[in-house]
Formats: sequence, structure tokens, C-alpha cells
Amino acid sequence: MLSRFYLDAALPKTGLVMMLGLVLMSTLPTLAHSQAPGTRHALLIGGLGGTPAYTERFETYLRETHTALVDRFGVPEDQVRVLGERAITAQSFVDGASTADNIRAAFARLSQQVTADDHVYVLLFGHGSFDGTHARINIPRRDLDDGDFAALLDALNAGRIVVVNTTSASGPFAAALSGSDRVIMTATATGTERDETRFPRHFVEALRAPEADLDKNGGLSVRELFVYTTGAVASSFEQAGQLATEHALLDDNGDGTPTRFDALDGAQDGGLAALTYLQPPPAVASVSASARPLLREKETLERSIATLKSEKAAMSEDAYYAELESLFVRLARLNARIEQQEQP
Repeated sequence: MLSRFYLDAALPKTGLVMMLGLVLMSTLPTLAHSQAPGTRHALLIGGLGGTPAYTERFETYLRETHTALVDRFGVPEDQVRVLGERAITAQSFVDGASTADNIRAAFARLSQQVTADDHVYVLLFGHGSFDGTHARINIPRRDLDDGDFAALLDALNAGRIVVVNTTSASGPFAAALSGSDRVIMTATATGTERDETRFPRHFVEALRAPEADLDKNGGLSVRELFVYTTGAVASSFEQAGQLATEHALLDDNGDGTPTRFDALDGAQDGGLAALTYLQPPPAVASVSASARPLLREKETLERSIATLKSEKAAMSEDAYYAELESLFVRLARLNARIEQQEQP
């Protein structure tokens, strides 16, 4: 069905909604947005626990994320690499210690594997720190900071890169790693939010929970992961009667100015995350390889709609709805072409 992400932008203009209802009705079955990636790759990195309790906790996050990626989302197991502190490297799902050298080697391996059709997920669990300039994830021996990870990402020729840093003091990663075709998510808004984060617990929960599919289209987008996780974090503070000590960020338009969860509606960030799926909706997953060029064209249109929605406040109402109508009509016609090509 047509995403709420688009309908919310159109609802205030009654005439446009009626017109779109007529134009789009015949193509609703194919209006699940985004294209299915060529191959999905994941790199899971766990930092130093410091105490047995934290070591066990980070191991659990890594294990449950690995399980969700492989068993629920169908990421090939040989494309999921897990690095953790030495205390857990005997576990069968862990591929090695999370030293700086091993992390660099894992990125070098990815740079040789990924293509322009592939999606890469980099997920960080552990303790973070901030020295006033750079944020770091605490790993054995020398830590890697936000600048180090930015350089490692630059070597990847992937069609989409998603980075989720669940650690404390992770906020600076959002701006440092920002770039074209990247979705960057951090558990905190700044490097000075240094308390233990609740974000990773709820993020792992979102990977398992059917409720995280917020638009109920059978898929799970990165935007939905962010919204579900940050909503759960906020609720946990409210229920405990406590002031929140972490405020998650999302950057996906490449401008280096991330958006907080509570400001996401109408923001310039969020559009690409909504088009990036860990689990594509059935209508996307079942599309044939021959239709992928049309799906790429479709994603370009959807990104244009997302950008237009974020610019609504700066436009006149007539100009906004005229452009929105034009984009929706083009999208409906493109979906009709996809549907026609996919007919047996």
C-alpha cells in the first residue's frame, strides 16, 4: 500500500488527495518503495566491556543482531562478519577480535567485495568516549575515532551504507560519517552524553519485533528501526520519571547536519532511511531482476518526493502541491510500467 510517509504530505490538499486516489488505485499493489539491493553485507563490531557484566551484554547484542540478520532478514551468513573483544572470540558466531587492525582488515575485505548495487551495514556496540574533538568506540589497544571510520567508509563503493553507532558519546559520528547514499544513526546527540545508552537494547528488540514494521507493509525500513528504537528509549525514560540522558540522531541526506528523533517529521533527513530496507516488502522482494532498472528510477522519484516534503515550509502552497502532484503522477505511471512488466 502507499506509504504513510507520502500520504502525510498530501493529506492537507483535498483535491490532490482525490486525484491521487483515482490515479494510484490501480497501482497500489506495487507501491512498496525502494529497490531490493544486490547483496547485503554486515559488519558487527563489539567494543571492550570493561567488566564481565558489560562483556556479556555486548556479546548478547552481537549474537542477537547476527541471528536477526541471518535468520529473519536473510542476509547471507558468509556476508555477516562479527568482531568482538578477545573474551568472546571463542564463540562460534564471532570471527575475530575487534582490534583496529582487524577492523581495518574487515573494511578492506568489504572494499574488494561490494558493488554499486550492494548495501553495507556497520553496527557498533560498546562503550564510547569523546575527547572534545573526536568520538571513539573503545576497543582493544588503540581506539578508532569518527575520523578513522569516515576514511574506512570512503573506500567502499557500495550503493548504500548504513552505520548504527549505539554507544555513549556517539553523536559526533553522525556528522563525521555523513555522505551521499549513507544513513548514519547514533544513540546520542553529542559527545557529552556519556551515560550508558539504552539505545542498543531497544535497537536489538526492534530487529525482532513485528511491531517495528510501523506502516504494516511487510517490510522493515531503517527509518522504522530508528523511529521504533528512539520511541522505545524515550518511553523508558518517561515511564521511569527520569530526564532523558540520550537523544538519538539520524543523518541521511549527506549535509552533515543530523536530525534528532523528536524533530524528524518534516525534516530533511529521513527520506533515504525510509527507502532502505533490511527486509524489503513482499512487492519489492518478488520483483524480477529485469525490473531493477525501473526500481532504480522509482527510488529516484521517491527520494525527490522525500526532498520536496522536507522543503514544504519554504515553498508557497500552490508551488508545493503542483510539484507534489507532478511527482506522484510520474510515480504512478512508473508503477504501472513495473506492474505490466511483471505480469506473467
